[in-house]
Amino acid sequence: MDMREDNDIKVKIKPSVYSAIRNYPSSLSYPLEFLNKDEKDVTIVEKIVYATSKIEDMILSLARLFDITRMELAWYFTKEEVFFFLRTLENLLFQVVEGLNPREMIELWIDDVLEYRYDTLTDEDFKVAKTLRDKVRKLSAFQAYVMIVLGLDFIRKRDNFTMDDIRKTFMAV
Repeated sequence: MDMREDNDIKVKIKPSVYSAIRNYPSSLSYPLEFLNKDEKDVTIVEKIVYATSKIEDMILSLARLFDITRMELAWYFTKEEVFFFLRTLENLLFQVVEGLNPREMIELWIDDVLEYRYDTLTDEDFKVAKTLRDKVRKLSAFQAYVMIVLGLDFIRKRDNFTMDDIRKTFMAV
């Protein structure tokens, strides 16, 4: 399905994405969801209006929840814990995949650093990793997702960073 904006930007939506939009629960009422029309009888204009509105709702909701969750996590981790966490993200790509909990992914990444890079770690690093793991286990899946996204965005935008950069970005102690 093609969508057009006022500035003539065209976005092609795959059928699987359109299906995800249709199946995504919403607290708002969208007429297309309450019409007793067969899907094949829905016009392209109806689909465009529906998809545009619902996508906007989904994106804005996600952005707002992301900001709220980021504030929830403020001061939860120490700078040292965030620094160790950032080390777990080296050379990683991340995408939410069905069946994989972001919290469990962070725990696995911590374990990987401890197992495969132990010769580069200090005794203090092992202590930090333990407290980090304990804190991560208490996170919701969405809080863990926010940490991952913040972390990957942080390291991809910087060649070098300081503990002060970490504090400013993650609001760590």
